[in-house]
Amino acid sequence: MGRHLRIAAACLVAAFLMLGPASAQDMPQPGFQQVTLTQDMVKRFVSSFPQLKALGKKYESEIPQSADSSSGPARTVSAYMTSAAARAEMQGVLAAHGFGDFADWSKVATSVALAYGYAKSGKSPDEMGAQADRAIDNIRNNPNMPDEQKQQVIAMMRKQMGLMAPPPGNVDLVKSMMDDIRPVMESD
Repeated sequence: MGRHLRIAAACLVAAFLMLGPASAQDMPQPGFQQVTLTQDMVKRFVSSFPQLKALGKKYESEIPQSADSSSGPARTVSAYMTSAAARAEMQGVLAAHGFGDFADWSKVATSVALAYGYAKSGKSPDEMGAQADRAIDNIRNNPNMPDEQKQQVIAMMRKQMGLMAPPPGNVDLVKSMMDDIRPVMESD
């Protein structure tokens, strides 16, 4: 599921970069924002992705290279944000696919990526929740960890579980559209 989480994280980074420092102050706390998917949303996401990826490659040369440069979706997202021309072209692609702005697209992308990760794992959100509950029990029963630290780690895990769990129906919808989604999720 790691690759799918990187795609979702890249969407969030792009949303903050696009808004700029002044707007970012007004944004809610960062996190995975998901929506309840429809078949139309998924189709529009899938059809927009190759065009957005191509735009990223087009503007990629404008990103300074460094030893710790990211690759994959995060680098592509950075390419979108390098210039007003890139952002304008991206907005044109988004509008052509029925997205109001990049924030709308990124919520759908995040939702698809996380549901795809669950669908591909073969585990339901309930099974993943049960696995997390077992991990929490292990933390509670760890004699080498102070109680305060246990509570902090457990609270953090519960918060992350809530953010990562797809809305009801998303995994089933994504499963029904795996053949359409796989090329996007498995692309480099």
